[in-house]
This record gives sequence, structure tokens and C-alpha cells, in this order.
Amino acid sequence: MDLFEEIKNETFVALVVDGVDQVLKLYDNYANTEFLGSVTKTEDGYVLRLQDSFFGVSRTFKTADARKIYDELWQLEAGLNKVHAAMLDYLICFE
Repeated sequence: MDLFEEIKNETFVALVVDGVDQVLKLYDNYANTEFLGSVTKTEDGYVLRLQDSFFGVSRTFKTADARKIYDELWQLEAGLNKVHAAMLDYLICFE
């Protein structure tokens, strides 16, 4: 199966994947972070770009291995879910 089709068929909760053709855009579904990202198909494989403007950090990862991109997205999903859970714990203080 094509990596983009596989990603679009996944049941991500925190990570939103949107796009067509050669680029998938990535967003935080809960809007708890200032995260943006993308996965781009290239002649040599894939490019994963991640950026968080709040922390001023970014990362670009290039690989021909679709599985590595897939695994990176699941790691990102896990991280975003942890941020969401932490925000819920934090907001309890205001109840």
C-alpha cells in the first residue's frame, strides 16, 4: 500500500492529516501546541518537516524508507496525546 494512503487510513486522534497528491499537512487536532508539519513525496523518498513556533524548534527528516516516516508519525501522535492529557490535568486547577 502507498504510504500516503496508509497514513490517511490510520485512526490518529491527536494528529490531523490533510492533503492530496505529493504533500500531506499535519496539525494538532486539540490545538494544544503551535505545531505544524508536512510529509512530502520526492523522487528520492519522503521528507518529514516538523515545526513548533512556541518553542522555536524545527526538524527536517529525509528518508527513502516509508516505514520510518510512518513510525515517526505514530511517535508524534503519542507525544501530542501526552500534551493533551497534561493540558487536561492543568486545566483542572481552574475548576
